[in-house]
Amino acid sequence: VHMGTRIGGRPPHLVLHLDINKTVIMVDKAAGKSCRQLLNIVLANATWGRVVSSGSEDSSEKNRLSSKSSWHIESTSPSVQRPSPHLRSYTEFVEAKIPFGVSQTRKSVKKARDDLLKKFAEKGQPGERFYTFLGEFTKKLKLPEGVVGSKEAKDAGLMGSEHFILPSFLNFIRKLKESKRSFSLVFRTFGKDLEEVAKEFNAFCCGVHPLHRGFKLDGSDQQPDMRIHLENNPKAMSTKDPTPDDTKDFQKDGEDTLHSRPAFGSIDRSGEKVALYIGTLEQRKSVSEEPRDFCEIRKDRPSHIISGRSRIYEYLKERTSKPCTLALRDCFIHWREYKQVGEAGKLFILDSINPTRRHEVFFDDNIRYSETKIVDIRDFRDLSVPISVARAINKFLVRAEPLESITNKDYFWEKLKLCEESARRTRRTRTLMRNTLVRCKTAVKVFRAIRNTPMSPTKYVPWRKLPAVQALSSVETFDDDSENIETMRRMK
Repeated sequence: VHMGTRIGGRPPHLVLHLDINKTVIMVDKAAGKSCRQLLNIVLANATWGRVVSSGSEDSSEKNRLSSKSSWHIESTSPSVQRPSPHLRSYTEFVEAKIPFGVSQTRKSVKKARDDLLKKFAEKGQPGERFYTFLGEFTKKLKLPEGVVGSKEAKDAGLMGSEHFILPSFLNFIRKLKESKRSFSLVFRTFGKDLEEVAKEFNAFCCGVHPLHRGFKLDGSDQQPDMRIHLENNPKAMSTKDPTPDDTKDFQKDGEDTLHSRPAFGSIDRSGEKVALYIGTLEQRKSVSEEPRDFCEIRKDRPSHIISGRSRIYEYLKERTSKPCTLALRDCFIHWREYKQVGEAGKLFILDSINPTRRHEVFFDDNIRYSETKIVDIRDFRDLSVPISVARAINKFLVRAEPLESITNKDYFWEKLKLCEESARRTRRTRTLMRNTLVRCKTAVKVFRAIRNTPMSPTKYVPWRKLPAVQALSSVETFDDDSENIETMRRMK
């Protein structure tokens, strides 16, 4: 089944931007959390209950969220959808009960929250009702017994008994190829997890992954090479003897073509300034450090530094115009300096008006339904104004839900279908409106009619107040700070 708005019978080329931690993988080595603890945290944000103050229900919002409040489970099964407007997830309750304040450090508040959330569904805890579900949930991330400890598993970077890259994600990539979709991948992260992801993903692409033997995305079948090249070396994890032809399309001798440049880079941001440094994954360690002090860029290749939103957009647009895989490290210290708002997050520039030939989608577990939170999404036509979450959600932005991506092997595929249908519906509406105006004798009359139509202010409902938005958790399952503990320590 081909999806998307078709041009001449072909669906659009896809450019999929993918956060890594808690979106593509389910580990948190930096914070020292086990897989089971992470799954407890996932369940805590998908379990709903009543908030009671001083032993009795209180309809006052202020009292319900006081430090003396208690939480009583109502859910009979985990769900990302809020069953009733008056219920709160356990994560929402904990964040309200233990707020950030002047007297406590951010680190101590986060630790106090984590201590409650990471054991949520264990015996004797508020979510004990889902103890059995937690066990079944954990099993979904376990490798088959015959794979654990095997040479194939170790060669692919699978050193333990659990999956590293989510099975639903690898299944998604298989479906994209099997359905003959044209696509590019752009892995996006604040952390240092790209090398580990590349090891397993490249094994998958080369047909030597223990769970996907024979499946190829390394270019050996005359199809695009989708491996992650973190070094300027296209033969990474090659499954055949290298020949001179292996590199001919990647880099020509003495020629600096766009597609010959390294397929990885680092985005640095400072105030309104933004630059993409190609060929390095290094990041500044503090806001006071100058970019030139940390970037190991060859002095004879100044074209490897691309400055400004517009030029970065043009470069990435051209670089991903054909199937490929890029890896970008985003600027965490800038996002943190600006209080973790979307406008300071991961830069994502696209054509949001006419995604008929090229449709870009960003998957990230830190996106909220009420705000973009971690993604700075802008249309290339007007780079001064971010796109609202109301316009972008489930069309260009997808909040990755670990509860669903772990339990549903078709999760990413279904989310992509949702985004493409949303884009198709928007285009149909726009086309219908345009054709209607063209048929009018005078389009001005139409605009006057719209302008003069009486509208009651009481009918307007802000995006954040829409029932469908309020029915979803108001907080992200994981705080991206947990991925950057080492960075924060250096900043202090």
